[in-house]
Amino acid sequence: MNTDTIKKYLSAVLNDWDKTKNDPFVETTFKTIAHWNIILLISQSTYTQHKISYESLCQQISHRIASRATIQRIINELITINYVEKNISQTDQRTKYLVLTEAGKKEFAKFISEEIIIFKKILK
Repeated sequence: MNTDTIKKYLSAVLNDWDKTKNDPFVETTFKTIAHWNIILLISQSTYTQHKISYESLCQQISHRIASRATIQRIINELITINYVEKNISQTDQRTKYLVLTEAGKKEFAKFISEEIIIFKKILK
């Protein structure tokens, strides 16, 4: 990758820095790398047929990134602020799948749209 592309990327991201500083979704999503991993995996689950539970999150996220207790705490945080909800499995009532709420989908879509704008700026 050439230096100009890197400079364009940094410029585009940093020029929009102020817009995201007060965005509650971005603030929550990037609180820690564990938050980002959990949001990504739950978003994937929401938009695909790949269902994800607490147990599968714990298996997919390295214990170096987050302990089981930290993953549970983050899930509870995301539920409290209405970005994530638990859906009970129709085949096994003990299993709860995690998905984005409507508010979570809206905020995630907004975030992705803003990222696309940034990448379009650097690819001009």
